[in-house]
Amino acid sequence: MVENNDTEKSAPAGAEVLTMPRKKVALYRRSSALIGHWAGSDFIIENYVLASHTPAPPQLVSLLLSAAGPFSMSGLLKALAPLGYARVLAPFLIKQGIFVKIGSRLDRKEKAIDAHWTWDSPARHFYFSTSTTRFRTYDPVTDDAEWAGREDPPSPFRDRKGPSVPLPPFSYETTDRLFQVLAARRTLRCCAAKEITLEDFSRVLRWTWGATHVMKHPIMRQYVLKTSPSGGSRHPTEVYAAVMRVRGLAPGIYHYSVRSDALTLIKEGFFEDEVIRAGCQGNFLHGTSAVFFMTSIVERSMWKYPVSHALRVLLLDAGHLGQTFHLVCTALGLAPFSFAATDTAGIEKLLAIDGVREIPIYTCAVGVPADSDGARADGLGSAVDPMAVH
Repeated sequence: MVENNDTEKSAPAGAEVLTMPRKKVALYRRSSALIGHWAGSDFIIENYVLASHTPAPPQLVSLLLSAAGPFSMSGLLKALAPLGYARVLAPFLIKQGIFVKIGSRLDRKEKAIDAHWTWDSPARHFYFSTSTTRFRTYDPVTDDAEWAGREDPPSPFRDRKGPSVPLPPFSYETTDRLFQVLAARRTLRCCAAKEITLEDFSRVLRWTWGATHVMKHPIMRQYVLKTSPSGGSRHPTEVYAAVMRVRGLAPGIYHYSVRSDALTLIKEGFFEDEVIRAGCQGNFLHGTSAVFFMTSIVERSMWKYPVSHALRVLLLDAGHLGQTFHLVCTALGLAPFSFAATDTAGIEKLLAIDGVREIPIYTCAVGVPADSDGARADGLGSAVDPMAVH
């Protein structure tokens, strides 16, 4: 009888058999967020979620038409072999988001966009590629010097040739309260680091973002009316308040519920440093009483307007609210300030939103106006006489 010297032997009857788990094979697919365009003589492939730009030779473009995947790494290397240097090219194309590892963060975000955005590539490309823009704080020394070195800016006026029809006499001096507020409206970036009252804070919220009416319709079901217009009465805009200095209200991040006309506490604490970083405005946000982050629930607008053009309407809606915010703050004697140069990812993290179904869109700040702010209406003198503009 010959003894079996194999290292693997049959387990005795009834003994537990242990098996080593198989290592999961990583799979890769072609990105679903690719846009191609010419830049001079180069053809560029851009992943608009990453905002990456990759010069693409014709052979790579041809390969991408058929190489959808999924591939194992060995399969991807085989597909790239005709281009040469596949072992160098594969990790580079993965880094650039041309190919995406299935299960990765990028894979999950692209699939979420595909699932929730009925707007197609033009809207997706514009929003997501611009969301990665990085801003730095304004430096009056270097920035003013750089601007001074440019050609003169375009004129703020536009005149057309043709017969001139004069309008009736007009003056910004008025006793009408609405027109006084319009004439006094200014962007005030210097705040005195003082508290505003809870009553004024509530007025800003309600008059800007609150519902004036709740309506019912056989097709639209429930919808709301506000002090600002919204395309199709969809009102996709939500608002979150980062409270720093509001008398009687604990500092924290709050969501304003239009349904219940109340605040929901998202995060408790004093988040001024985080707000300043996300707001990308440097010292301008120091001393503000509250910062309002507007977001958009994109599906509200997509439900009625499933084409990419509706992204314009979503942005216009936020602009309407921004002007209303300025007028309400001006009427209350507060300092309003609105801006769009923000860290999108930082706001998503601060507000705990997904950045796909709910996206940051616009930001406003309010505070007690500082006496030193040169933009205050009471320091500018009388409004310009329209007849004196040349």
